[in-house]
Amino acid sequence: MLVIAGTYERLLYGLEYKEQLEPVFMYPSHINAIKACTATKRFLATGSSDEHIKIYDVIQRKEVGTLMHHQGTITALCFFSNTHLFTASEDGQIGIVRSSDWELLKLLKGHVGSVNAMAVHPSGKILCSVGKDKTLRIWDLQRGLLVHTQPTVEPAQKVMFSKDGQFIVIVYDRKMQVYDLDQSIVVQNYSSPCRINGAAVSYLDKDLIVIGGEDRIVRVLNMNLELEKEFVSGHGNRIKDLAVIQKDVVYLATCASEGTIYLWDLKKSMENPSPIASYDCKTRITCLCLSTAEPKEKKETEKIQAPESDYDEPKRVSVSFDKVKKKRKPAKFQKNKKTLPKQTPDV
Repeated sequence: MLVIAGTYERLLYGLEYKEQLEPVFMYPSHINAIKACTATKRFLATGSSDEHIKIYDVIQRKEVGTLMHHQGTITALCFFSNTHLFTASEDGQIGIVRSSDWELLKLLKGHVGSVNAMAVHPSGKILCSVGKDKTLRIWDLQRGLLVHTQPTVEPAQKVMFSKDGQFIVIVYDRKMQVYDLDQSIVVQNYSSPCRINGAAVSYLDKDLIVIGGEDRIVRVLNMNLELEKEFVSGHGNRIKDLAVIQKDVVYLATCASEGTIYLWDLKKSMENPSPIASYDCKTRITCLCLSTAEPKEKKETEKIQAPESDYDEPKRVSVSFDKVKKKRKPAKFQKNKKTLPKQTPDV
C-alpha cells in the first residue's frame, strides 16, 4: 500500500507501508504547489496551481503524461473506477478524461467561479459539484448536460454521494448537511465545534463518515450525522487532509500542515485508536491519497530492458550477425565478378 502526499514545495511523496512508512519516491512533479491528488490501483493524478495535471503509473513507477485543458488552479481530481478521470479547476469547468488513452471527452461549463469539489454517483451516470458561486449542480454524464442547480447557504468545501447513491453529503466550513436526491430537500444537519477542513472528510464505510478539523480531533459520524467516536490525532497542527482505504483492514491516513503523516488501523483499534506508523515529510502538506498498488517485481533478465509497453509486442527471433552477413552475400554478383578473356579486335 502507498501513502501519497503533495506539498506546497511542489514535492510529491510516495510512502510504502510494510511495518513502517518508508519513502519510495520523492519527486518535484510540478513547478508550483500541488493542490490535489487522487489514485487508483494503477494510476495516480496530481493537480497544481501551474494549471497542469500529471499522470503516473504507480505500478511501473513512471510518468505517463500531462493534461493541460484547464486555465486555472486545479482544485479537485477524482477517478471513477479505472475508466475515467474527472478534473475541476478555478476556471469553473469540469473535465472528463478517458483513462485508456487520456483523451479529453468533455468540458462541463456552468459554474461561475471556482469549482471547489465534485463527486461521481456510484452508477457513474451523474456527477454533482459545488463551487464558490454558492450552488450545488447535478450533471447528466451520459448526455454531458446540467440537469439541476440547487443554491447553497454558503460556498461548500466538499461534496460526496452516499454508498447507495440516494443522498449527497455537503460539507461547509463549520457544518454538514445530508441532501436527499429523491425529495430534493436537506434531511440532516450537523454543526461542528470547530472549522472543518473540507478535504479532511471521507467515508469510513457505507454507514460512517470520518472528519478532521482545526482542533486536531478525528470524529466519526453515522449517516444521521450523529457522533459515534472521537479521538485526538496527535498532530501538532490542524488536520489538513485524510484518506481511507480498505485492504483486509480499514486504514485511515491523516496529515497536518507541518508535514506529519499518521496511519491508523481503525478495525484493529477502534476503541482506543493509536497510529500504527508515522512519517515526517518536513514540508507543508496540501493533499493526501492512498493506493493499493504494488510495484512490479523485475526479474534478473529484465534489468537492462526498456520499460514495458501497455501492449504486447510480437516475439523476436535472435539471429547471430555473422550468419546474417554470410546469407546476405549475393551469389550472382560473385559470378559476374569473374574476369573474362581478353579479345583482340578484328583488324
